[in-house]
Amino acid sequence: MNSTETPPASVTQVKAVAGDQLRIDGSDAMVLINRWLKQQFEQSYPQIEVTLDSRGTETALDEVIAGDIDLAAIGRPLMEAETAKGLRQIPVSQDSIAVIVGRSNPFMGSLTVEQFAQILRGEITDWAELGRQPGNILVIDRPQGSDTRQALLNNPRFQDLEGQPASQEHHVTVADTAAVIRRLGGDGIGYAIASQIQHQPQVRVVKIAVLLDTLPGDAIYPYTSLRGYAYRADNPAIQAFLDLVQDPSGQLAINQAKDAEADAITAALEPRPWQRSSSSSPGVGTATTPVDRLLPFWWVLLGGLLLWLGWWLSQRQRANRLRLRSLPIAKRRQNRRRQNRRRQRQLPPPPIQPCQRPPLMGLPAPEEAGTSLGKQKQGQQ
Repeated sequence: MNSTETPPASVTQVKAVAGDQLRIDGSDAMVLINRWLKQQFEQSYPQIEVTLDSRGTETALDEVIAGDIDLAAIGRPLMEAETAKGLRQIPVSQDSIAVIVGRSNPFMGSLTVEQFAQILRGEITDWAELGRQPGNILVIDRPQGSDTRQALLNNPRFQDLEGQPASQEHHVTVADTAAVIRRLGGDGIGYAIASQIQHQPQVRVVKIAVLLDTLPGDAIYPYTSLRGYAYRADNPAIQAFLDLVQDPSGQLAINQAKDAEADAITAALEPRPWQRSSSSSPGVGTATTPVDRLLPFWWVLLGGLLLWLGWWLSQRQRANRLRLRSLPIAKRRQNRRRQNRRRQRQLPPPPIQPCQRPPLMGLPAPEEAGTSLGKQKQGQQ
C-alpha cells in the first residue's frame, strides 16, 4: 500500500478505538437488541469492551448528559426538552403498538382512536357500550415509566393521560408483555409491541378505525413506537457502533433480536411442569392450600379402591359360576323350577274374558229360541 493512500474506514476505526470502552444503558425494551448488536460488534471490534445495563430510559438519558455512559438505548422518541440538552438519536426499529384482547373475548368489532382513549381514561367501562355482551372492561396498562406507554402517549388523544393511570376500579398495571397476555382473559384489553405478539395464539389484535379499519403495519395505523440510541458526545467507539446499526449485518442482528423477543414471550407463557391447569381467569393467581396439595393423593386412593372393587365383583361372579357347575343336574333343574314358581307367584293372573259362542247353523240364537218357546206355551194354553 502506498503511504499516500487512505486506508479503509474500518481499519482506521479499529486502530482509533483499540482499547476503548463502550458503555450502554437504557430501556428493558432494548435488552435483546443490545445483546445481539454487542455480539455482532465484538466480532468486528474485539479490542472494545462493551458493557450493557438496563436501568431505564430516564436514568440512561441522565447518564449520557452527565457523561457517565456513551449510549442510551431508549424505547421512545426524544422529547424537545431532551434534544435541547444536546442529545441526538439514531432510530433502530419503528414498531406498531397493537391493541389486544384475549382469544376468549367475544368482542369482534373495531375501536376508534377516541374509544380506546376513553377506555384508558375510564370513561368506557362496560363492553356493552362497544356492542358486545355486558361485562366490565379490565384495562391492563403499563407503568408510567414504560417506554411503550410513553410512545402511546405521543398520540394527541392520550395527552391527558400523562402522569395518571386509568380508572383504578377496573385497572391493573403490569411490567411486561407476557404478564399483559396472562391477565387478558375474557374481559381484558391491553397493548403491546406488535412484533412481539404477532405469533401468540392467546391474543387477538383489535382493529383501529381511522378512515377505515387498520391493523399494525398499515400506513395510517395511529400507534407506533420508535426504539433507538441516544448520544451526546461523538467518539470513534460510538460512531463505529452507530455505523453497525445502519449496516446490513446490524439490521440482520436487530431482526434476529426481535424474533428472540417474540420467542421469549412464548416461552414465558408456556406452563411449567409443576403448574396445574386452573379454571380461574388467566393471570389471576390462586393460593395453594393443604387441601389442594392432598387432592392428587385422594385421586390415587379412589382409583385404587375402584380397581379393587371391580376385581372383587369379578371374583364373586366367577365363584358363583363354578358353584353352579358343581351342582348335580337334578339339583339344578329343581332350582330352576323353584325360580319359575316364584316368578309365577309374583305375576298377576290373566283377566278372564267372557266366552261368546256363535249360534249353531239352522238353529235360532238362544234369545230367539227362548222367545219362540214362550209363544208356543201360550198357544197351547
